[in-house]
Amino acid sequence: MATFAKIRGSGQSADALSHATQGHVAQSIRYREQLLPAGFGDELRANFDAQGGRWGCAAFMRAAEICVVATVASPAEVVPIALIGYGLTPREMEVALHVVRGRSTSDIARILSLTNLRVQDHLKAIFAKTSVRSRRQLVAQLFAATPPETA
Repeated sequence: MATFAKIRGSGQSADALSHATQGHVAQSIRYREQLLPAGFGDELRANFDAQGGRWGCAAFMRAAEICVVATVASPAEVVPIALIGYGLTPREMEVALHVVRGRSTSDIARILSLTNLRVQDHLKAIFAKTSVRSRRQLVAQLFAATPPETA
């Protein structure tokens, strides 16, 4: 089960858009649709535990001047943090994110260049690590206001 302690201790709470896209920021939908039109060249996002099961997000955007925005983290920002806390592999995280987006096994297989059987294997591992039995339960657990804590 994910715990806030595991998530906080993962060391993966912040990343620059340029690093996350391996230097290809134009591949990011967020960059193309929001940052570029506003004149920003890169962004550093830091997610932080705001206590009581709430997560916050601070964004530092670089242009002629630096802009700082702090908000309550959206579900799109919380779900990847929760996945880190469950100890999923990078490929399992990719599969889980596609499940959250409502994609079918065959769609996930096509997008990630895997066989349907391999996607099912990843789903079994994801379900075991998150202690759920279905895609619906996985999505519900990831979007829960407070991820389950373990001792």
